[in-house]
Amino acid sequence: MDYNNNVNYSTCAIHFIDRRVLHCFALGIFKKSGTSKAEDIVHNCKNIWWTVHLNYNFCSAIVTDTEATMCKAGRLFVAASRANGGTTQWHGCIDHILELITGIAMKDYEGSEGVMAAARTLVGHFSSSSQAKQRLLSLQTTTKAVKCIQDVATRWWSTYSMCERLLRLKPYFTLMEAEGNLDCNLNDEQWVIINDTCILLKPFMFAQKTLEGETYVTNSMIPYILHRIRFLLEEARNTPNISLHVANLIRKMANTFEVHWGCGEPGTVATEHRTEGPNRRPQGIPLLTLVASFLDPRFKIGPGLVQEDKDNIWSVILHQMIGIERTQRALHRAAEEELQQQQQQQLLLQDEELDDAPNDVFNNMFDDLNALRMA
Repeated sequence: MDYNNNVNYSTCAIHFIDRRVLHCFALGIFKKSGTSKAEDIVHNCKNIWWTVHLNYNFCSAIVTDTEATMCKAGRLFVAASRANGGTTQWHGCIDHILELITGIAMKDYEGSEGVMAAARTLVGHFSSSSQAKQRLLSLQTTTKAVKCIQDVATRWWSTYSMCERLLRLKPYFTLMEAEGNLDCNLNDEQWVIINDTCILLKPFMFAQKTLEGETYVTNSMIPYILHRIRFLLEEARNTPNISLHVANLIRKMANTFEVHWGCGEPGTVATEHRTEGPNRRPQGIPLLTLVASFLDPRFKIGPGLVQEDKDNIWSVILHQMIGIERTQRALHRAAEEELQQQQQQQLLLQDEELDDAPNDVFNNMFDDLNALRMA
């Protein structure tokens, strides 16, 4: 193992469906040379493919995160595929994009009363004091004893996990505060914000967990999941008596959601993928995802879409079906022509054999006559 900090490694994971079962495996871990520019990423990825004899013709879509370099690499992948006669598309990973939205909840905003900082202080108290941690565990006699969870920017749905765990442990914090063993408990207003934030983040957590599945197809679920999240954000925005912090949080999350997935207005969902967001990030639901959803019996009615969007998607599906039919016919004609050529070549060979046969008989006759003369 090379422990040099200057050495980088890369890998590719392959997903494919066989007999309605999703399969996933990594192609290996390979030492990566050169820089990490978009061109280098594409070059290294191709080298990994070639080790298992793959090319663009085998690849329907490439999925990466939507960091600026990967966005550029995605465009290079698509261009290279087109140049080689392929139809490979590039999509941004939906879980990464959802995490960009939920990550907003890690910060304090106007009206938050510093609740996120206070929550981390509370968690940190038990992380730094083994005595406090042990007392917290000992109080949990009726259920399985659990510890606090610290939210981490690089860990998905960690803010939700922290808030959910704090709410679960709230009665024990109150007991410890009454005992005089805790002086950093949250106040009532802060607990309300923690509760509201947890409710707001829960649908995102479920969506991310669902889309992490490696034994079932998730692509066709994306349009409906995004429709539900958009609906819940709008519903939360209109909730009466909501705290100022959560109202600001909802507004920021909804704005970021629209930056990545479009406005969601009727008639735009089926075409938003043609546009680009800030820094040339992809915007809207990818066309391949919309088509996959309509071909999935669970979502073929297009839940959450107006008729205009449904008609646009069905017209795309019809166009692709006609293209497949034409391709199949062309392949069939090419196979028939090749078969006819083979048959013609066989007939020519047979004719040549027949033409040679009389000459052989004629020559044999002279050989026999010469043999009689010699006798």
